[in-house]
Amino acid sequence: MEDQTVTTTILHYVEHYQKWWLIQIEENPSRVVLETSLIVLVLFLLFKRPNNKKQESKLSQREVDDLLNDWTPEPLVNMDDACKVAGGQNDIVLIKQKLGATITTNNDDVLIDFVTFDFLGFSCDDDVKEQCVATLDAVGCGSCGPRGFYGTLDQHLELEKTIADLFGVEECITYSDAASTVSSVIPAFAKRTDLCIVDEACYDPILTGLFLSRCKTVYFKHNDMADLERILQEIAVNDQKNGTSPRSQRRFIVLEGIYRNVGDVCDLKRIVELKKEHHVRIILDESFSFGVLGATGRGVTEHLDVPLTDVEIICGGLNTSCGSVGGFSIGSEPEIVEHQKLSAAGYTYSASAPPFVCKAATIALQKLLKDPSMCQTVRKNAELLHDGLTDDSTNMLEITSDPCSPICIIQLKEHVVQSIADEFEEGQNQRENMERAAIQTIVNILIADHGIFAVASKYNLHHLYVESKKTNSKNGPCKPINSLRLSISKLHTKEQINQAVSSLLAVSAQVCRDMYGEDVVNQPGTKKGTQKKEKKKKKSVTSTKKKSRNKSVGRS
Repeated sequence: MEDQTVTTTILHYVEHYQKWWLIQIEENPSRVVLETSLIVLVLFLLFKRPNNKKQESKLSQREVDDLLNDWTPEPLVNMDDACKVAGGQNDIVLIKQKLGATITTNNDDVLIDFVTFDFLGFSCDDDVKEQCVATLDAVGCGSCGPRGFYGTLDQHLELEKTIADLFGVEECITYSDAASTVSSVIPAFAKRTDLCIVDEACYDPILTGLFLSRCKTVYFKHNDMADLERILQEIAVNDQKNGTSPRSQRRFIVLEGIYRNVGDVCDLKRIVELKKEHHVRIILDESFSFGVLGATGRGVTEHLDVPLTDVEIICGGLNTSCGSVGGFSIGSEPEIVEHQKLSAAGYTYSASAPPFVCKAATIALQKLLKDPSMCQTVRKNAELLHDGLTDDSTNMLEITSDPCSPICIIQLKEHVVQSIADEFEEGQNQRENMERAAIQTIVNILIADHGIFAVASKYNLHHLYVESKKTNSKNGPCKPINSLRLSISKLHTKEQINQAVSSLLAVSAQVCRDMYGEDVVNQPGTKKGTQKKEKKKKKSVTSTKKKSRNKSVGRS
């Protein structure tokens, strides 16, 4: 009975629809044609879609194995170009073991280590290793989460308290990676509408932080306080024109304590004076000065006797002086640390550092507090290397770093580099290629024949430099220099440093003689930058003469 009722109802609706359809054809035929076409199209798309799925070819296991054995991956870079840039030789050194100031390569060659950033030698300290093993046995390897969730252990809190007590501040925040520390701190405070005034020689992590923050960036010449003052004065003039002020825009001066790419110390005292005059803040990266400069290793603030309260934000690395990994940040106010706990990406979203490396850094800092003379030992070793390389008048090398810096940056002298014509062939600067090849050849000979483990500085000229040049047409980060880098440690002996000096002087002279010619080597040269200084002196002399003439005319 129910089936008949349903059938009757359906037939009734069909009959009613037919009558409606005939009426619509007579009254509005175009609408009927359009709707009918759409219905047909929908039905076609639903039921007549072509099947584009490709038939999967099933291979046997033997065929798969044959294909994998025959496959040869292509290199990511052109090996001929890489070898040419590297001075014609392979510059890769595989390290099997590190013991004190020496390393053992994969070929069982023992080299004096002038490459590792281990200024205080804690990476080989037996007490640190013992505490790391005990921590591994107690709590395991990883923390398995970010600090803000379930990745905070007692070892993290102990390390932060140790650093805070060392600097005499209320709070400290630690990061699991040294490079991501400043790259997270800058975007946490500087936003799109803010302004960062940056030294042009700052290293890659700072450039990464500026890129991520998307803030407006202005670069001043490296360690040139006159240029920094000029930029600040221009900003003040624009404030008067536009009716703006430092209160309406966050402004920071970003710099390093010791510049990794150059090796010299920042002029923090003068920067603090300019900061107070123009009402800006300071972000100071002490990754390479912490643990080295100052009577107790507190960095450039202690080295130059600058109060911590004059520097709003300080970052540092635990990898260079503490034999560990990660970084830290402190501030002139506790709110600076609290703000980073919610706004710094490297703290909020990254897994926290393993507890045993936090313990390693804590033990290293405690030993530094007990024996601060180890900082002085590093500086004495750096001065010994610096003096040895600058005393020889026939030296083909020039040092750009400061004598107290554990990072020794060495270049070829200006007259040697300038002896090659500045020509471009196939888009490459032949003078720069020759300089790069000469430095890499020196490094290769030092490693192969003299037992000195050195490295030619290599920098990633990636999109950070390109983007900075796009947004800053007049200025931008300076192009990293072709240089040879030596890293000094507390563990280096006087004999090892003297061996490095004598070997470096002999090898550099021989390489320059072979590549640039005997006449260039015997030619007395001037250091890079001396001609510029002489021009500046001449300009200052002429300007003082003009001023004196104007004064005399005014008096008459």
